[in-house]
Amino acid sequence: MKRNLIYFTLLLLPIFSIAQQQFYPFNYNDKSGLSDEKGNEILAPIYNYWRESEDKKLLIFRPDFNSKENTLCFDVASKQGKKYKTFYEDEVTVQKIQHHFVEELTGKKYLLNSKTGEMIRFKDDVYTLNDLNDHYIIAKYYSREIITPKVSLEKEPYKKVKGKIPPPPPPKKSPDVEAMESADYYIIYSSTNDLKPVLQTKAKQYFLLNKEIPNHRKDENGNVVVQIIERNLNDFDFILFENNGAYQLYDKNFKLIKKFTSKPSPEYAVNEEALKKCETFSGSKIENERGAYPSIGMASEDKREEPKFEIQRENDTYFLISKNNGKSKKILSSPHKLEYTIEGKLWIQNEKADKTTSFKFDENTFQLYIPQKYLGNLGVKIL
Repeated sequence: MKRNLIYFTLLLLPIFSIAQQQFYPFNYNDKSGLSDEKGNEILAPIYNYWRESEDKKLLIFRPDFNSKENTLCFDVASKQGKKYKTFYEDEVTVQKIQHHFVEELTGKKYLLNSKTGEMIRFKDDVYTLNDLNDHYIIAKYYSREIITPKVSLEKEPYKKVKGKIPPPPPPKKSPDVEAMESADYYIIYSSTNDLKPVLQTKAKQYFLLNKEIPNHRKDENGNVVVQIIERNLNDFDFILFENNGAYQLYDKNFKLIKKFTSKPSPEYAVNEEALKKCETFSGSKIENERGAYPSIGMASEDKREEPKFEIQRENDTYFLISKNNGKSKKILSSPHKLEYTIEGKLWIQNEKADKTTSFKFDENTFQLYIPQKYLGNLGVKIL
């Protein structure tokens, strides 16, 4: 019995050790890779940048836009990576659960539940989407509609050039067709597992509008009556679509209020004329701008903790210096400029090549979370 218990314990040890394995993204010469807690290379630095999912379960490495490399999603728990055509972490919320927007190498697109791994398939060819609020998602999609451009020939008098008649001028597209081709196809879904479509339209841009909060009024005695109104900054009262001066105004339930024309609006702002028409048709005063976010407040005047490390320069060499327990100790040297930031992150700036290398390290053991070969390439020495 005792022998069996010992054997069982020995079996558990390597499993426990593996479970403790951690992973650390690093940058080498402006490219992102991945190492483990011992500095062993897991992913070579060939990616443009990396992101981490909110639940810290996934590390997503994305290549350059023109690269032939695919996006790689690394699952920290399973220690496995999978390649995708696109992978946008925590893109939307469905029933209060974060979902990733995924396109596999085969072209299959879906939402991936961050908790259960369940997939929600699209009926439309969606290429970008985001939350409108807690209840709806807005997306852009590729339409199956085939647009046949209408062209009109401009008649111009033929001009003789050295006795020759030049060819007729090329056909020009009508303004309506040009506006149609520059517009995007929008679809709004309910934030449910069936992704029920509630509105489809075509526009260049859209704006979320809110009713104006009334000013404090005075009572019959002249006292100011304070109104406390709770507002979710991610919510809205109206949504306005615009396409080269053609507007569609809907209420928050996506019921059409009015279609009208006005001057085209600049990006991120409704022009004043169109805004006044929205107020007329909706019967509500509308805010020109969203409310400001609350102030963070003043910084604390408490004594700041002394940094555990500092950078020193001697001639043309930079040193990372540990200051633990009041004693100075050189950890590494570099011919390139060093910069230390809190939480054990070190930056190496190769100014001649205009390239940056950065990685984290353990502030107690001085373990560097980057493969040694890349530090050797930069002339960095561990002391």
